[in-house]
Amino acid sequence: MAAHFYCWEPSLLLNPLAPDFKGQVKVLELRYRSAAPSPQMLAFIEELTSRFPNPREAGEGNIWATSGRLQDLIVGSFVHFAVLWYYYEEAQSFIRFTASTHHLLCFDPQLREIYGPTLH
Repeated sequence: MAAHFYCWEPSLLLNPLAPDFKGQVKVLELRYRSAAPSPQMLAFIEELTSRFPNPREAGEGNIWATSGRLQDLIVGSFVHFAVLWYYYEEAQSFIRFTASTHHLLCFDPQLREIYGPTLH
């Protein structure tokens, strides 16, 4: 089981509490699938992986629910990733804080909460 997080630059105007949020994400991923990751998103993921290394580098301490690099999950100014449920408590506050310091919004669907630089 995994805990998911959605993080994006505020200019995307996503509403994670809307009933069609997953549809919004699919449209965004299709529209920007070939867009290069934004510098802001790359810096965010770099900071996350400095604390919790990418799966292939982490060995037994891997918290990520993916086998690839987190950088490869970025779609322009948006990223959706998951952590193994066992590590949710350990990782959630760092993910939210790090997103905020990079001026990103972060949606934690487990709590149905949105976090960001001016939100929590």
